[in-house]
Amino acid sequence: MDKKTKKALCGTCGIETNCETIVYDSNRSCDNYVDGTNPDEVILLVTKCLGCNKYTVSEVTRCDHNIEEDEYGTWYIIPSIKILYPTDYNGSNITSREEFIKSFNKKIEKNDSCVPPKILLILRECLDAYKFGLNTLSTVGLRMIIDAICQEKENNGEISKAKRDELLEKGHISKNQKKILEKIVDFGNDAAHQFKCLKNKDIESCLDAIESILNNIYHLQEINKKLPDSKNNRR
Repeated sequence: MDKKTKKALCGTCGIETNCETIVYDSNRSCDNYVDGTNPDEVILLVTKCLGCNKYTVSEVTRCDHNIEEDEYGTWYIIPSIKILYPTDYNGSNITSREEFIKSFNKKIEKNDSCVPPKILLILRECLDAYKFGLNTLSTVGLRMIIDAICQEKENNGEISKAKRDELLEKGHISKNQKKILEKIVDFGNDAAHQFKCLKNKDIESCLDAIESILNNIYHLQEINKKLPDSKNNRR
């Protein structure tokens, strides 16, 4: 392949910058599976940075399930880039999606002891769908989590009907949280009936919002139970 100049991740500068392509070897054999599936394309890429004049050797993996939609509605594959050289590269070799999932799993573990198992199951399945690029299923799953919260509160007799209005009226959520829940429900309906899924960043925002609401409804409730009565705690 002829040498070309394009944007690429420089292992020395640590950012995407103008680089000269020295080697572009596509469809190499790959020993590792990506997210449990065979990658569609694995590229050995050797580039020379036009800024620092240093060489970078990287492995670029492209999978058709790891896609994103741009502002013009065009879908494109988000590549996963692993820097092989320089060996002291101190940047991240995982995608932003993988970073989010790793961080979010830790948040789930924090609420594992107080959030009802059925709700956590749906939350984990929703996250798994997002992990494998199944954004439509993940978007529908977001709505299912909201429904599961309402049903759980009704079954426990904390609200009279499994309705989001009841959550607000009984003080389980705030007005701002109610507005977010209504948006998530609309997103889920659009995904289920019109096959319109959320973009990666929007799914992550919704998951963060749901985690915050679960923390507010269940985790803080457990903390309140453990705290001594305020009257007996006065000095």
